[in-house]
Amino acid sequence: MASLLALDVVRDCTRKVRFDSAPQRGIFLTISLKAFGLLWLIVFAACGGGSASAPSCTEGQTCTPTTACHGGTISCASGAPVCVDSGVAPDGTACSSGGSCQTGVCRRTVSGAFQTTYWTDAGTKTTLKGLPTLVFGDPAATPSAILVPDGSASGYTKLPLVLSGDQSFAVSGVPTGPYFLELDAISTAAAVCGEPLTIVHLFELTTSTPDLASVTAARPDVVTPQAFPTVSFDMSNLDPWGSRDRLFIASSQARTSQLLLAFAPLHATSFTGTFDWFGGLPDASKNDAVFVYQRASTVTGNGSTVARATKFKKLIDLTMLEGTTTSATVALEAAPQTGTLGADLRTSQFAALAADVHPGASLNSFSLSVLGVPHSLTYPDMPLLDFSSIFFLSGSLVSGASAGDFDYGSLPYGQFFDPLWKDDRRTVYFFDVHDQTPSDTTLVPFFRSDEAVPASPAGPIVPVIGPPKVPRVNGADAFTARTGVGLQPTISWSAPSLGSATSYVLDVVADPSCDLSGQIVGLSAVIHGGTSFKVPPGILKPGRPYKAFITARQAPWDVLDAGPFRTGTPLHSAQLVTSVFMP
Repeated sequence: MASLLALDVVRDCTRKVRFDSAPQRGIFLTISLKAFGLLWLIVFAACGGGSASAPSCTEGQTCTPTTACHGGTISCASGAPVCVDSGVAPDGTACSSGGSCQTGVCRRTVSGAFQTTYWTDAGTKTTLKGLPTLVFGDPAATPSAILVPDGSASGYTKLPLVLSGDQSFAVSGVPTGPYFLELDAISTAAAVCGEPLTIVHLFELTTSTPDLASVTAARPDVVTPQAFPTVSFDMSNLDPWGSRDRLFIASSQARTSQLLLAFAPLHATSFTGTFDWFGGLPDASKNDAVFVYQRASTVTGNGSTVARATKFKKLIDLTMLEGTTTSATVALEAAPQTGTLGADLRTSQFAALAADVHPGASLNSFSLSVLGVPHSLTYPDMPLLDFSSIFFLSGSLVSGASAGDFDYGSLPYGQFFDPLWKDDRRTVYFFDVHDQTPSDTTLVPFFRSDEAVPASPAGPIVPVIGPPKVPRVNGADAFTARTGVGLQPTISWSAPSLGSATSYVLDVVADPSCDLSGQIVGLSAVIHGGTSFKVPPGILKPGRPYKAFITARQAPWDVLDAGPFRTGTPLHSAQLVTSVFMP
């Protein structure tokens, strides 16, 4: 026989349950014994197991506080267990994030080896010790330190980095979290004077074992001469030479890509020229292939210039030695025009972002190129600096028809490299800044996109990412000239209005800089973890004007702790430039 039950659940935490057979309470519920058991389980769970006792608490028990490398003990004073910080943990205590505690800070050893992977035409890969070259033609960069951001007056702790014979290092005592790997590079490309200037390069990382390899298509034993040899080419079967035509040389294994500074007479189809050789020395016994090609130019109806490789010759018997002159007969052949490039340029969309580049900025020119790249266009295997231009569309945007949107249609281009070469489409828009002081640097703000050439003409070419916004120096508007910013200003910015930045690059450079030959003229910092950066000590000089270029980058592979000397496509970037500031 079923029972009549009245259920009264009180409001306090004990949730006492009373069962009353008196029907006058007005709530009647008929349930079976099985249903009653289910109801009791529900009430039991809701009531915290049916017990009103306080949580278990053991006074003085060891616990882990929120501050890393600190110890803790349990306090029961509040009636519930609370982990109270008891001070710095003993040295050697393991950190949950890796490493061990030292004087209250979680520290670890950062170690790595600088290496180069040589990927030959035959497909073999050989990885050897080697420092990275950051700009083609410049000497290899020199690692010097690990720079750790901290709360000190200088903003950083600098830990020296010493290389062993195999180009490896191990720096102990590095706090867990972000740090900057510092390399010093001598460059002759930063200023129009061509003087050797030192740029401090900083790469933000967090890993204790960074990937410090780079990839090249060169042979491991390729010789780069100290003194340029010369080469004399007896050339025939040129397309009738035009005033804007150019000759190029490219070799993957010899690691050279160069514009020949020799020009045929106008309308000539043959000529002999002698010129200096730049880059590695080809060796026929090593199966080096050298491509010589003519890039012929025409002018479009809107005034732009189209330059495409129309003739080429693959040399497999060219060997060059340092300090000698080498002669070769080069009978050019027609380059198959089998490549197709869509060129629907929406210049107005780039122009619309000019105010984010600088309030005084306007478009100057554009270029659309096809670059031949050996082996791969994808991260992490794309060679860092090996490419050669086989197609080039360019135009002035200062005035004229090419300043507006224009669809050039599907443009054919020559494909004559061996199948191991891949085609990279590079789009660049350059800006002028009209209120800048006279400059001797070669740096101008630009947007750039690198993508694999689509299998079929894609849609219009538009900006993918815009420049960072709201640049500031010590919190003040960086688009206004500033003085008295100090030798370690903090430069900040906000995210771009277009696209999603995966990293930022901050370049700070003295301008003018030609009188600083052999000295530090600025820095280049790759930043993943924020939108501000304090200039480290030893970079800026009193009384010297500087400006900063801040680049937003977007790429699916561009993540924190990706190899800093590796690259890939797609890769999109956009720059702003500040007004001049002085310490």
